[in-house]
Amino acid sequence: MTELEILKNLQNSNIDTQSALERFLDNKEMYIKFIKQFSFDPSFNQIEEYITDKNWEQAFELAHSLKGVTGNLGMTALFDAFSKISVAYRNKNYSEMERLYFKTKKEYINICKLITNFSK
Repeated sequence: MTELEILKNLQNSNIDTQSALERFLDNKEMYIKFIKQFSFDPSFNQIEEYITDKNWEQAFELAHSLKGVTGNLGMTALFDAFSKISVAYRNKNYSEMERLYFKTKKEYINICKLITNFSK
């Protein structure tokens, strides 16, 4: 798949490639490299483990990290979701944190599936 095709697929999935590319100094190759690496990051699944164990601080730290990563990559929906998870943690609303995580899971899986197709 060409860079242009990958970028078009990302845009069609509501990923803000334009602002993300600005952060990557319009280096499409580097941006796509980071996009492809995103689906291999174990952080999202680790959040679920921490939530299951009621280790809210560790879950927050990973969610906060993913908030930054998804923001830089232009994944606005995930960025917003991780922002809400972070706010729930700061408000000590752990049940909301858990609810938001599981609500976010479908979006995360869909983006990872999309990214996996780029390597085929």
